[in-house]
Amino acid sequence: GVSFAFAQQDKVVNAKTEYERYLTALKPALAGRSVLLLIDELLHHLDSRNDQELVIDLQTLQGLGEFCRTNPFVFMAGLQQSLFQNKRFQHVADEINKVRQRFQDVVIDSKGVEQLVETHVFAKDDKQKAQIRNLLQAQTDLYEVVGSELERFVALFPAHPLFLDEFQ
Repeated sequence: GVSFAFAQQDKVVNAKTEYERYLTALKPALAGRSVLLLIDELLHHLDSRNDQELVIDLQTLQGLGEFCRTNPFVFMAGLQQSLFQNKRFQHVADEINKVRQRFQDVVIDSKGVEQLVETHVFAKDDKQKAQIRNLLQAQTDLYEVVGSELERFVALFPAHPLFLDEFQ
């Protein structure tokens, strides 16, 4: 594992600096791969914050969006409704717009989760798919479900299809 502690929020001047420190600490363990930060129910969290905390959180998201553009770091957040059109946050519209400029707002229904994972989160070229297919085919005797859904396992690898079924 990697030992890392973020600085206390009141000590952070620029959130991007903290992300850079984090990525630097993780770099030896990444072996050329990216980091995926996935947060569910972000809107619920933001809705619970007072105005000062909300502004700080939105500035942090803004910095995260900027950081993701130039680093091997992917951020995804689950929201039950759009943050960007939510009337609850009209009083911080400027901060919301700065966040919106740095992120892509994607509406995903339950059928789209699998497609998102396949095409964006764990995208693979044909050579990679062939390697994964060969590895999985060697194990089909041990795991019946792999044999019957081999192409789904290949497309979603390293995510397990049952995980996505539960996620939806």
